[in-house]
Amino acid sequence: MMRGRTVTMGLAGVVVVVGIAAATVGVVNASRSYSYGGTAMLPTMAPGDVFYVEPLDEVRRGDFVTFRAPSADVLMAMRVIGLPGDRIRLEDGRLTVSGQAAQQVGEGEGPRSVCADSGRPPRRIRETLPGGASYLTYDCGPRDLDNMAELIVPSGRYFLLGDNRDNALDSRPPEAEGGFGFVPSGNLVGLVRSGRPPIFKRMMRSFSRNEADLTREQTAAIVASPGQGPTQITTKEGAPK
Repeated sequence: MMRGRTVTMGLAGVVVVVGIAAATVGVVNASRSYSYGGTAMLPTMAPGDVFYVEPLDEVRRGDFVTFRAPSADVLMAMRVIGLPGDRIRLEDGRLTVSGQAAQQVGEGEGPRSVCADSGRPPRRIRETLPGGASYLTYDCGPRDLDNMAELIVPSGRYFLLGDNRDNALDSRPPEAEGGFGFVPSGNLVGLVRSGRPPIFKRMMRSFSRNEADLTREQTAAIVASPGQGPTQITTKEGAPK
């Protein structure tokens, strides 16, 4: 039986309930399924969504990644916004990367529960980074973290944000204020991929084929009764052929 992990994420980040030694939390296992909890990556990933993790060959802006929290040995999941050397700024919730503004296009509204403090539905926004990476975010209106003076991502570190911008503590606040600041490259674990891992899907297809073959063998039985005429083959419906 495949053992899953539960990833829960609120304002403060992601906690992994591993059921195994915490020291293995940074090991990529592409055959393991993870169950996601929390709201900081809405609308991209919702509580209960299943995902798996692929190894990172190269980190790109817009990648949805798992990583070890800098101050604790727990697995987290957020989106890469700034690469080493990038200049990142936020003004009224609008993101600028190295002088280039990210494009934002409204795509309707999300559920009211996302902005519980205001009771209003969030704006659903399609954000596109310089370089082309595109994804959906939620905006609940003016918040303290909507504005951030320009900063430069240090060498060997990354700047990450939650897609549910007004309900995520990410690289914006320092650790002392509940965030995690810049993430060292060595803490990145892998890419988040929605759904079951390919190996799981192959196993299920193989199981389905074997089950179908077994069912045909079991339900097409040869019934031989001495003295009662010729042998009959009984199908699943029970009608003799």
